[in-house]
Amino acid sequence: MWSVRTNALEWLLTIPNIGVEFDVSPSVYNRVTVGLNARYNWNTSHNYTTPLVFNVFELRPEVRYYWRQTQKRPKSETDTLSFGQWFKRNIWTTARKNPKEWRAYYIGAYVNGGTYSFKFGKEGRQGQMYGLGVSAGYALPLYQYEKSVIDIEFGFALGLAVTRYDAFGHNQNGDYYYKIDDRSRGFHMVPYPVISELKVAFVYRQKSVEDKYKKVDQEKIQEKMDKMDQRQMYRDSVEKARIQKKLDKDRLAAEKEAQKDEMKESGEKRPLFDFFSKKKAGKEQDEDGEDVPKRKFFDFFSKKKVMEEER
Repeated sequence: MWSVRTNALEWLLTIPNIGVEFDVSPSVYNRVTVGLNARYNWNTSHNYTTPLVFNVFELRPEVRYYWRQTQKRPKSETDTLSFGQWFKRNIWTTARKNPKEWRAYYIGAYVNGGTYSFKFGKEGRQGQMYGLGVSAGYALPLYQYEKSVIDIEFGFALGLAVTRYDAFGHNQNGDYYYKIDDRSRGFHMVPYPVISELKVAFVYRQKSVEDKYKKVDQEKIQEKMDKMDQRQMYRDSVEKARIQKKLDKDRLAAEKEAQKDEMKESGEKRPLFDFFSKKKAGKEQDEDGEDVPKRKFFDFFSKKKVMEEER
């Protein structure tokens, strides 16, 4: 996740510099980094005051977003694009006909602050500067070690700056510097964009930029698919067990219902038939085989008829 860089162009200008960068996530899908760059070249020791002065000190925090080019899909003859669609497909896109997949491009934002002292002619400037802006560039692999790599990075930074400075001159006869009050200025905005950095840097990393900041990583995709398959197998086994449990429950319920129906049939029909049979068997019969209640009924009418005849 860590990388260390140094700008070769600034070394050519005798400005020692170093920068560190940290990926906010260890995943190769991570695109965002935070970094800090520092440069320092101040008060070089001399036995006399030099007419040429070039001193600088700066700290620069920076946030970057990396991306890669992707393969552009073939254009169809039937495509009819509006201006917005054309702009998005051909200009505002990372898709290319021949993508350079080994490169990682970046765009960033920075703030900076520091001091400077420059004198290249009769008059010099010494003061403070603070600013903010954007950076852009790309990185590509350069050299592979056994457990680390060196990448190379090209880029620039452009932004706005606020500064204050004292103008000064150099007296060669007296061997001293003197302040020019009427040319000095307090804090003010620089009226034009400032190119605050040009970069050809060597970057030391554990993993090459070729293997970082990817949109697609086949190993990660395969690992993710394996995990998804394992989770799906687990869900399928749980669902299968749930369904089997429900089937067993339904089967037991059906068996219990069948037993209840069987007991109901065997327990209700027999007493019903017994009741009628007992009721029939309990009726009294005379010698002629007729029921006693029926005979009493006929006897009543016969006796009544005899009594009327006697009257």
